Amino acid sequence: MDFRQYYHLESYLLDTVQPRFRNQGYLLAFDFFCIVIWKANRAKSHVARKLLNQGHRTLNGAAKALTIGLILPFATVGQKAIMADPHKGLRKHMEQEPTDELLGT
Repeated sequence: MDFRQYYHLESYLLDTVQPRFRNQGYLLAFDFFCIVIWKANRAKSHVARKLLNQGHRTLNGAAKALTIGLILPFATVGQKAIMADPHKGLRKHMEQEPTDELLGT
């Protein structure tokens, strides 16, 4: 595995994760957490705990459940976007500029 592809994380997200999300319709934990790290690196442990506290047994299962079928994943509020899903515990840490461009939605 060539770890250099992750050095420029935004390029990896746009060139690899975005097409994978479009083809699969969901993300697994590694790609999901690449987005979390890119948007708010300090929140990754908290996001992982919140996902597992939602009753998921694995982070892969949690990331897939959270991202499956997302077409329009964000509701825009002013200049911010918040994830419009039942996992309200993640809302605080995912308040950033919209990542819909990243996911191609």
